[in-house]
Amino acid sequence: MSTAFFRDPHVVADLLAVCQGEGWLNPKVVQKTRVLIEHGLHPEQALIGTALLTPDQYGEALTHIFDVPFARPVSSSRRSSRPTRIDIAWLATQRATIIDEGVAKLIVAFADPSDTDALKAVEHVVQAHGWELVPAVTLWSDIRPSQGVPLSSVGTARRQLEQILEQASTSHIEMGNDAHGWHVTHESV
Repeated sequence: MSTAFFRDPHVVADLLAVCQGEGWLNPKVVQKTRVLIEHGLHPEQALIGTALLTPDQYGEALTHIFDVPFARPVSSSRRSSRPTRIDIAWLATQRATIIDEGVAKLIVAFADPSDTDALKAVEHVVQAHGWELVPAVTLWSDIRPSQGVPLSSVGTARRQLEQILEQASTSHIEMGNDAHGWHVTHESV
């Protein structure tokens, strides 16, 4: 599995085990999801993007693994109007985002809490500004929102993936986009 998703290579296996243990995924779907991830889909894409899990279920599984709360950023209009003293673009390079800013504490959510280097770097900057860091976990898509793809195209691709995942003999799934729109192909055993 790709190590680009999480610094700790065991996180994806643990994530799928938690989802199966909670009864959200059966063993057959876990195996197929593992194949999707091994072929380059981010776990969020393979689980949330295919509608196998809700974002809250995914967050609950991450909370279980990392033992930190799941939090999603609120829109900037609902956050305090004062500008933060921490560079938001730099935080994004650490795969993190500010959730809430208090007088003494700063809640920062990480897409990968297993990345201890990022945690230490953010904690150093936060402490330099006089705050205590309160870590949380969030979705990678909340830190790096994807380019807007038309919902009808995503819905069509999702339905095609759901149909393919239901077929027991599927060993390879490929999804792509060309001039004619999204397409999904597969090879059987």
